[in-house]
Amino acid sequence: MGNRTPQPDDGLEFDFSKLRIRRRVVEITQRGLAPLVGANANAILDWEKNRGEGPYLKQFVRAARVLGTPLNELFDVFDRDGRDAKPRKVHRG
Repeated sequence: MGNRTPQPDDGLEFDFSKLRIRRRVVEITQRGLAPLVGANANAILDWEKNRGEGPYLKQFVRAARVLGTPLNELFDVFDRDGRDAKPRKVHRG
């Protein structure tokens, strides 16, 4: 199963811990970031600790803007086997 090609319906796990790192770099607290992205401080804490569902896309885009970084710098994605699940180029023939 180690060399299996990932499928679109494979389970995915999102790791938002990079959000905390970037937030600390720009020196903004969870309480300070929360109203800027349309959430509360407890939600920011949950995202950073990978609890619950994570942010809505609109909140995540807002966070990237506030933190001055591209979206892909704020999270990692893994498939159900723990492998990195970054998007791959599609070859068109």
